[in-house]
Amino acid sequence: MRAVTCWRTIIFLAGLAGCGAASAEGGSCPPGSYPVGGKGASGCAPIPGGGGQGANNDLPPMPPRQTGRWHSRYGAIAQSKSTAVAGSSVGRESAEEALTEALEQCGVEGARDCEILLTYSNQCAAWVIPKVEGPGSRTGLAAGKTIRQAKKNAEGLCKAPKGGKCEVFYSACSNPFFEKF
Repeated sequence: MRAVTCWRTIIFLAGLAGCGAASAEGGSCPPGSYPVGGKGASGCAPIPGGGGQGANNDLPPMPPRQTGRWHSRYGAIAQSKSTAVAGSSVGRESAEEALTEALEQCGVEGARDCEILLTYSNQCAAWVIPKVEGPGSRTGLAAGKTIRQAKKNAEGLCKAPKGGKCEVFYSACSNPFFEKF
């Protein structure tokens, strides 16, 4: 019985010695990492999802920091009801500013009956007119994401008499502006 107790004690101590070696090896790595390496080389690697050294998993991650801000830009087109006089504005900071400028430009030659035909923001505008005026003719005025799209949209609205062609009278873009911080 004494021999069995002695063997148990030896096995127990041998087990403790093995645990102590593993504990000493793992104990040299910071929380959230585990020992790596072999003979003559050792180090620590982060435990996947463990947060790494000094990580505070109780705090939410910081949101990304803004690097700037977009500012909208506005444009408008106005025309006199009784004359061919027109006015436009491009790249204004507010819709009101764009409307005011377009109406003022329209009235420069004395027109008192100018009205806004189109307002737009952060896009382009095109005004397409028939090459030849006549019965059934109609101008096309439209906006689009690009100048090409605005022209295409306006051409779809333009109607020239007797199968005539329409041509671009005016086009411009009021693109948004990015302010860097």
